[in-house]
Amino acid sequence: MELELANIKSLEGLQDCAKLPLDEIDPISRTSRCDRTLHEIFHVDEEVSFSQDEEEEMEIDLELNEDVTDDEDRVEKMVSDIDCLIQKIELMQMAIRSRQVKESSDKVSEESVELPTENLTKSQIKCEELENQKKESELKEKSATKESKFQPLSEQEFLEARNLRQAHHVLQKQIDELICRYRKFREIIQQLRGNIDCMERNLTDLNSKAEDHLSWAQEVAKEINVCKERYTHLIQSKMSKKEAIKTEKVHATRFAKFNTAYLKKNRLKCEILEFCEEVNDLVVLMSELQQELKRNMSIFEEQRISKLEGATEFFISIDEASKLNNEFLASGMKLKTDENSKK
Repeated sequence: MELELANIKSLEGLQDCAKLPLDEIDPISRTSRCDRTLHEIFHVDEEVSFSQDEEEEMEIDLELNEDVTDDEDRVEKMVSDIDCLIQKIELMQMAIRSRQVKESSDKVSEESVELPTENLTKSQIKCEELENQKKESELKEKSATKESKFQPLSEQEFLEARNLRQAHHVLQKQIDELICRYRKFREIIQQLRGNIDCMERNLTDLNSKAEDHLSWAQEVAKEINVCKERYTHLIQSKMSKKEAIKTEKVHATRFAKFNTAYLKKNRLKCEILEFCEEVNDLVVLMSELQQELKRNMSIFEEQRISKLEGATEFFISIDEASKLNNEFLASGMKLKTDENSKK
């Protein structure tokens, strides 16, 4: 809620006389009073203005100190002073209206009221005529006395009366304008209070955020020393450029050695194919050896049986031959599985 005071016409002239006391300010035109000896507008028989004590109290209440720094107190005092002025103006208006009502009632009472005629006798009619004549004579006497009291106005008095009426009309307009501006001023005060409430809420939010930032700053201040220690440790433990170049050269030489020692992909494929061919050759040789062993064993069995040697030697030789055969078969199976997995 932002209130643009420049757009409010009712506060255009308040800045010029903001630091002046109210008894030196004209509340209608809102300018400083140049001449304090103002002529009274109302000139009546009865006193309408307030007593001197009340006027002095009013002046004392309207005075404001120039050294007041609190704007809210100054605004509240101005509002209360304006309220007092409006109340006193309303009292003056009520007094004037009561006088006007009294004058109109006197005029109405002086006028003759015609009574409704009724069917009366001749004697009653004559009596009424006599009474009417007496009343007319009395009214004529009263009118003559009033005319003697209220003499006709002169030209100067007539001009003064006309000026008085014009001044009364102007004063009434100024009073209405003052009331309208007073209402606008109260609305502006309410809007200012709303703005102040919003500002207070924003300040509370800012205070909470400031507290969070302060706590964060304290935590960071605690970790600054730790960060310095870590920085010094890293500076001490890190390698220099010369050491890095040396280690790089060492690793490069090692990499070259390992690169020469290891086979390339193309060479690895050729080696695997050669190894598979050799394995196949070994399998063929093993199968041939197995057949040759079987043939020799059959011959050996025939010779042993023919010669009728001991049974123990014969079984031992058979056991050794079967073990050799099983070992050759197992080695052939392993070579086949390795070859299939590589393919």
